Amino acid sequence: MLSRDSSARQSALTAVSHTPNKDQRIQELEAERQALFTAAMVEDEDGFFDASSRAAKRLQLEADCQASGKLLETSLGSGAALQEALRELDDTPPEVLEVQAEHLREEISELEESAKEASKRVGELRGEARRLETDERASRLRSEVKSLEEEMVDDGEQWPTLVIARFIVRRTQDRYERERRPKVVDEAEKFFGEITESRYRLISPPGEARLELESSDGSRKKMDELSMGTADQLYMSLRFGYITELARQGQVLPVMMDDALVNCDPERARGAARGIAKLAESHQVLLFTCHPETVALLREVAPEVRVCQL
Repeated sequence: MLSRDSSARQSALTAVSHTPNKDQRIQELEAERQALFTAAMVEDEDGFFDASSRAAKRLQLEADCQASGKLLETSLGSGAALQEALRELDDTPPEVLEVQAEHLREEISELEESAKEASKRVGELRGEARRLETDERASRLRSEVKSLEEEMVDDGEQWPTLVIARFIVRRTQDRYERERRPKVVDEAEKFFGEITESRYRLISPPGEARLELESSDGSRKKMDELSMGTADQLYMSLRFGYITELARQGQVLPVMMDDALVNCDPERARGAARGIAKLAESHQVLLFTCHPETVALLREVAPEVRVCQL
């Protein structure tokens, strides 16, 4: 009896599943699905889900951008002041940005640590003050607590500014690395080759915010592995590369240097002089020195140099 009832129900379900209304509904749903695929410009369900995921990520990024913009306006204001600050950061060399970012990270870390210590000390002092309310030290402890609370307020006021400054520096550095760093590195490599007589080649690994030097035998050195003299030559080349890239964008400015060769040994001084002479081919270079040997060296590598006695 139970088996016959089950068979009857199965037959009824089968009959319903093949009714014209059911088939029509399936066709309508299929048409709706295809319409969704067409609107999303995909061919199947996997593509539809991928497109949906990308759309969600885009909305999240847009929300993050709006929140960051409001945070910047709160700290720097809107309009000309904000735009001027961003332009100034855009024009800052990457090595300077890295130094600034490191200083900001250190300051933020110090402020956070100071706030923790101050909060801990305030708690200790409050506990001691309660125990010694009638003690002669109570007044001194209350004064110390008040002073620490004021320091916490000052630190709290500086913290958002430093966080925003770190965000701006990082964003500007990312933009610089993405849009302008390769050109600066290309120009810097030309100067570095001139200064070192092509003993090294400047390498900027793709997608990485760092530089390496490759010697003629193929070995590579990181920045922290360079000697002080080689590092000075590299930094000079980077500055010259940045100056050349600015000139390419229409910002040709005179270059002023003060005893730029004073810390170089004779060999490196000669290389640096060649780099300065190369820069002088496209820029007005004013180099001040009180060392006659520097004048003689520049006259040797660039006979056309003009010397003015002050």
